[in-house]
Amino acid sequence: MYYLILLIITLQISVLLCDNGTQEYKICANQPVSKLTQFCILRGYKISADGKTFLPITADQCLNLPVKQQCSLACRDYGYVYSGTGTDTDCAVPTTCQSSTDVCCPLCIDQGFQTVSKTCQCPQKYIVGIQCISLGWDYCIKYSKNDVCPSDCISRGYVPNENSGCLPPNYFTCYNQPVCFDGQDGKMACVDYGWIAQEGNICNLNEQNRCYSSSEGCSDLNINKNGFCIDSGFQDINGQCLCVSPNYEYNYYCWQNAVSWDLCYKQTDKCPQNCIDGGFINFTNLDGSFSCLPPQNCDTLDKCTLACIAYGYQQVGKKCQAPQCHSQLAYDQNSKLWNGFYKKTQKERLDQLQKLYQNLETSCFEDGGLTLDRANLMVENCIGKISLPLGLGLNFNINGSYFTIPMAVEEPSVIAAASSAAKFIDEQGGGFKTYSTKPIMIGQIQFSELDVVKTQFLIENHKNEIISFANESCQNIVNRGGGVEDIKIQILNESDKILKNTNIDLIPQSSINNNQKQMFIINLHINVCDSMGANIVNTILEHTAPYIQNIIGGKLGIKILSNLCIERRSGAFFEIPLKKMNWKASSGEKVAQGILEAYKFAQLDPFRASTHNKGILNGIDAVALATGQDWRSIESSCHAFAALFVNPKAGYQPLTHYEIIKNEKNELIFKGSIEIPIAVGSKGGVLASNRLYENNMKLLKYPNAQKLSEIMAAVGLGQNFAALRALSIEGIQKGHMNLHAKNIALAAGVPPHLVEEAIRYMKLRGKIQTATAKNYLQAHDMFSQVRIEDNNLQQQPLSTFYVELECESLEENIIIHVAFDCFRQEKPLHLSIEKENNNQEQELKDLHNKIFGPKGYKWLNKIFSQLEIVKLNIENEQKLPTRALVYKLKLLVIIIDLLAANLLALNSQKSIVVIQLIENFKQTKSSRRLDLSTLLKNEPIEIKYGLSLLSECIRIFEYNLESLVKNEILKNALYQELFLILESLIQTYQYWDKALNHNFFDFNSFLKIGNVYEIEITIARDVQKWKRDLNEKNLFSYWLLERNIFQKENIENLKLEFFGFAGKILNTKREAIKSKLDEKFNILCDITSQVIRSLYNVDNNQKL
Repeated sequence: MYYLILLIITLQISVLLCDNGTQEYKICANQPVSKLTQFCILRGYKISADGKTFLPITADQCLNLPVKQQCSLACRDYGYVYSGTGTDTDCAVPTTCQSSTDVCCPLCIDQGFQTVSKTCQCPQKYIVGIQCISLGWDYCIKYSKNDVCPSDCISRGYVPNENSGCLPPNYFTCYNQPVCFDGQDGKMACVDYGWIAQEGNICNLNEQNRCYSSSEGCSDLNINKNGFCIDSGFQDINGQCLCVSPNYEYNYYCWQNAVSWDLCYKQTDKCPQNCIDGGFINFTNLDGSFSCLPPQNCDTLDKCTLACIAYGYQQVGKKCQAPQCHSQLAYDQNSKLWNGFYKKTQKERLDQLQKLYQNLETSCFEDGGLTLDRANLMVENCIGKISLPLGLGLNFNINGSYFTIPMAVEEPSVIAAASSAAKFIDEQGGGFKTYSTKPIMIGQIQFSELDVVKTQFLIENHKNEIISFANESCQNIVNRGGGVEDIKIQILNESDKILKNTNIDLIPQSSINNNQKQMFIINLHINVCDSMGANIVNTILEHTAPYIQNIIGGKLGIKILSNLCIERRSGAFFEIPLKKMNWKASSGEKVAQGILEAYKFAQLDPFRASTHNKGILNGIDAVALATGQDWRSIESSCHAFAALFVNPKAGYQPLTHYEIIKNEKNELIFKGSIEIPIAVGSKGGVLASNRLYENNMKLLKYPNAQKLSEIMAAVGLGQNFAALRALSIEGIQKGHMNLHAKNIALAAGVPPHLVEEAIRYMKLRGKIQTATAKNYLQAHDMFSQVRIEDNNLQQQPLSTFYVELECESLEENIIIHVAFDCFRQEKPLHLSIEKENNNQEQELKDLHNKIFGPKGYKWLNKIFSQLEIVKLNIENEQKLPTRALVYKLKLLVIIIDLLAANLLALNSQKSIVVIQLIENFKQTKSSRRLDLSTLLKNEPIEIKYGLSLLSECIRIFEYNLESLVKNEILKNALYQELFLILESLIQTYQYWDKALNHNFFDFNSFLKIGNVYEIEITIARDVQKWKRDLNEKNLFSYWLLERNIFQKENIENLKLEFFGFAGKILNTKREAIKSKLDEKFNILCDITSQVIRSLYNVDNNQKL
């Protein structure tokens, strides 16, 4: 009877939820055979082979059953449902596990569900079928293949596939990048993939858990193998993670094609044949050793080789293309973000950096990041600090990624030239390609008084023993894959060279024999990983030298590293079709010929070569100084390399090389390249001594030592290319002296905010001299500088707004470039108002029409030209200080007014709140940025973009006001005037709403709100634009409504009556003002009225 009752209870069938036989399953499955044995057997449980326990239920026992074999009670205990169809499968998978009324069955528990308060829930919130899975590899890769890549996966770091599903992060996305997070927040895709996080969230390979396993599958999440091992060629075979092609198993990889980045590129011996077959290049080093270098022609191929794929290229249709990071989209985004950066104020530049780089400490850009106390600890007899300007090299596309490169240098034109060259190389040649060898440094130990043959024998015989002993002193670096890798002996003979005499024999008791005329140098070749290497190399030498002396004897001399690191080289190159080399008014052929002739000059003459190489090191040293590197070591290594190794038969040579080559399509290509021995570090040394170094490394995306050296090589090459191009086409002085003029002005004592105008003055005089700058100063006694630091951070991605307006009164166009966060996660938006701007996407056109209306470049140019007429007639106006800045402020005010008017029309309530917030925030004098993210979170994009842009434009107005006006009273008055304009717009909307409800006020009171010409322009504009439409706010409509004559037909007569009514009030105000002004300002008043009448076509009989 007991069994019968249990059987009846368990016959409940549900087609929606799994059968809930949890208790029965617990009684039988995995339990020892006991008194309930018969009960479990009747339900369909199987006994293990040893007869001791009941086995758990598997899918094979329940699904795909033979005909007429009913779904057993054991299967239903587990959670399968009874279909009752009598077909091959009477057992079916439940349609769902989640339930608000039942606990979880064992099947659902195995699928990740949990019983919570007697309900079955998915704690991870990611449900696929009956599986409850975590956000990660399984959800984003396995279960999104036939659907779009979920937004949560994209936020986690996965990449949407062109067709469907998500793509995993590739090698370049993860390796040595700060994207491996230990927590659940952030971009965890690399960790999902199998990488591990090291210090600073830097991704690296999992050294503890390699892919090969005889007991665990490749997808065991507990040991972080997952997709990485499977993508690396390993296979899950019977629960084991195995390599089916063991000949090519290499650490974490099992490559059936035997062509991978690690397997080939990291080879220290001759490039394996399988790598050469795949497209890698077997490169012979200067010392006779070999390197396996990546291919250099992937862009020209119709089909990607295996080496190109390993390098990161992708087969797109019938073309081998660089990865998405170097797509047109990436170029457009980079270009729009940095366009006009050099014309921004310093405050605007820092603001933009804060938005792009989270947690960037901008205060150290102001003070240099080094305290006097810290400086005192760094050097002896410290009395202070000395500063250098820090700028940004822009537009550097290196291996498909864009870099913003910090450069510390006092020489003008260096940063501008490097940025210009980088942009040209990116646009015409696809950017720089770089490579580097292993970070091997050489440490030297000097011996004398030794026998040559015996010493060589002893060193060779004890080589491994010496290496093991040496590595005992550097276990940390050995654990990271470095340490002493080789020992070589070098014999130096006095007789081999003609040397200056030292007269050492004059020292008493000095006896020189033949053995003493030879020096024995023991060279330790040491892999220093991500350190520069000086300290660790010298430590190893001090530790190892006595040990070697015990083996070989002799007299021990000095122990020191060599800065000539010929085994630690970095290279960069670019290729540009000859037809795309045209620059300024010169053809591509002429530019290329000029550069090659200048390069040949340096090849033939060491005097020219030294200047040639100095230009290269202008760029390299600037990056080294900005990132805390030993620039003196870099200089010594490069110059020695130029003298001895570039071309030993030609003497001191240029470090760069230029040539004309042909590609596979027989097209002429201009190629520039550089390869230099360069020792830099991304860890240790002085990097921790200055906060600025940390900031600058963040700007460079935290490169390791090899990547940093490659960046420096690219900068040096770009710097040299720019110099040779300028020398051969227009001469170096034209561009150089324009920038040098800034230094002249500063040296003459010109305040920073007047430097640009001082330069203009010197150019007009034709004399860029200190005396000319001092003449300029005599006309100006202003000197003060106000800067309010703002450390608040904004989030990416950034949207931009760009305006470029031609101005006949200036030598250059007026440019306003705003970068800001409009709290839109999908993609940034880039709006612009330019003369030639016909290629905007429809989405951007719609956005423009919503926040600016139909007004575009023509309207803006017209209104600005009219306002340009309204100015004081001042003698020598061209020489006025900061004249260009005045024009920029005028343009900003027009944009702010236009924006505010249209945004109030779109959403008056939200716009009023934001404008008042901005005004109140300014009054608090807070150094923080106004955060609108919460307020605008759920608003449509036109409100997010428009109000965010409005806030940023007002902020930029304030910054430029600081640069232009040093008188606090005048500055505050101008700022208040801007908000009076905005407040008038707000009041207009409030008054209009009252009018529509017939709640009128005294019209004369309204006319007293504004000043004369604000009222005059409002009347002229509203009469000219008037139409019988109460949806449009209009002052003339208000006047008609107040008099209850809005529907009358004789509108022209009513317009004349309105002009007469308003004119009387205006004349009274006008006379009151003009009586207090001198003749110049009265003339200005008349000009203003004329401009207003002209702009809005006011007839002469319509008197105001």
